This record gives sequence, C-alpha cells and structure tokens, in this order.
Amino acid sequence: TTNVKLMYLLSEWEEPELNAGKNSEATVADLVQFRKAVSTMNDNYPFSRAFGHAKTRESCVQSSQEVFDRLMLSAPSDSSANSLPFSVLSVLAMNQNGDFIDAKIKSHIRLFRPDRDGDLTKLDFVKSVDTVYKQLRLLRA
Repeated sequence: TTNVKLMYLLSEWEEPELNAGKNSEATVADLVQFRKAVSTMNDNYPFSRAFGHAKTRESCVQSSQEVFDRLMLSAPSDSSANSLPFSVLSVLAMNQNGDFIDAKIKSHIRLFRPDRDGDLTKLDFVKSVDTVYKQLRLLRA
C-alpha cells in the first residue's frame, strides 16, 4: 500500500524512551505548567483533531497522507495531479485582512521545502510532518 511505501522511504527512527528525571528546584506552578504541556504532547491528536490521529509515527504518516489528499482537493485544476501548489498552504500565513505575514511564510517554506516551481509532493509533505512529529516526540522524552 501507499502507507508502506512511504514508511519505507522515510528514514529509520525509533520512538524515544521517556526519562523521568528529578529537579528539586522546580516550583509547583512550574510542575503544573510542564505537566499541562506534556499532556498536550501525549494526546492522540497532538497536531489537531482535523489533522487526525498521530499517537504513533505510523498513524501520523497515515494522517498526513489524508491531509495531503484533502489539500489536493483545494488545488487549482491546472496543477499537477501528484503535487500540491505551495499557494494552497500559504493561506495559513495570512492575517485577518488577507495580507501575508512574512515570518509565517518563511517558516512554512523552511518546514515544507517546496520545489523551485512552488510544488510539494506527497512524500515531501509527509517528510515535513514526520520531522515535526519526531521533534515533538524527542521533546516529550
């Protein structure tokens, strides 16, 4: 299946082990804030419910493929059948007035790395989401 092929193309990676360390200088407020942040990272939907299930790397890959497919429905009819124009993602970097926020555009470009034509393949999209997933899991550990 497509999921198996994409998992093969992604580099090997193991879920990090959770290390429970002790810090005697932390305040109760620090602990409460930290536990709230970690609980968000341990959620089955760390990106959002709209993104889909991402408790494991495999489920994250599956959800990112589904998001890509849904985004392709918004792609202009003249775009390639297997690549997403970055313009579809760029609307995420607009403010309420419809103006682009330069810092967000640059952040999205660094994250998704569209090709010179401004297109993004499914593999590139999944790799980008996978990178964020791995960083989130490493931070949680």
